[in-house]
Amino acid sequence: MRSNKISFILALLFIISCASNEPSFSAEDFKCYPKMVYLIRHAEKQKIKGNENPELTRKGFARSEVLADSLGYLIEGIIYSSEFARSQQTVSPLSERWNADIKIHRASDPDGQVEKALQHCGKIVIISGHSNTVPTLINLFGIKDEITIDDNQYGDLFMISWENSLPILTVTHVVIKNLKKKLIIFPMVFVLILGCEDYRLKLVEEKRTLMTYPFSEPNPIPILTQDKRLYPYHKFVGYSHDAISQEWNVIKMENKHIEVYVLPEVGGKIWGAIDKSNGEEFIYRNEVMKFRNISLRGPWTSGGIEFNFG
Repeated sequence: MRSNKISFILALLFIISCASNEPSFSAEDFKCYPKMVYLIRHAEKQKIKGNENPELTRKGFARSEVLADSLGYLIEGIIYSSEFARSQQTVSPLSERWNADIKIHRASDPDGQVEKALQHCGKIVIISGHSNTVPTLINLFGIKDEITIDDNQYGDLFMISWENSLPILTVTHVVIKNLKKKLIIFPMVFVLILGCEDYRLKLVEEKRTLMTYPFSEPNPIPILTQDKRLYPYHKFVGYSHDAISQEWNVIKMENKHIEVYVLPEVGGKIWGAIDKSNGEEFIYRNEVMKFRNISLRGPWTSGGIEFNFG
């Protein structure tokens, strides 16, 4: 009889221990979500043999300043970091901008981190983590995509918002140029994020085939002989009178109010935009790319927001 009781207790403890490995929450159960959750891996770290808690490198500290520049203008939010120095240093400049404390949460407890973040209804939440924790956190927030971060991959900024209780993931990149505090980021993405009263943004890169009148390579003769204002740039001079079907990369960005199309191969030209409340274009989208010698260096095509890269 005694052995049966012991067996029952051991079995019960085993069941409880197994259940404890499961999250104590479900991201779908929350009635109110954060306005936006930003997740970023720590910036570049020093590589010192035997040091398990290294600090950032010079480049890493520069990237942390760039991150503060890019997010510092948002409404102040809640900042989380793991217990390691490199992840805390990554968000330290942002915490100083916001005059906000960095809340420490153990990297080994991703379930607890997500549960805490989801409790900040309507707030901005920043989480600084690691290459092996950020993908797990993203999945725990309900994103099904498989996310991997390589050991030498820095600067990816993962943004999660919710629409009708469904999580939406947007990824952009924080880049340093010449170690200056410059933000090189998809500018239109942040215009939409910072300029709208709700932060829910979808971004898709797609291919579109458009009827195109192409142009030639630039004239090798310096433009100084024609227009010294544009020196040392070259001018494009050859323009086709015959149309071809050409594939273009198109960046489609939308929130609940507008839908915007950008052509990165045409100097970031805003190709068109739609008001989603009525389905009407408020920036005309020309389905034909007919380049002609109109702008300063040549190639120009009508529609969207002009001028083009020419």
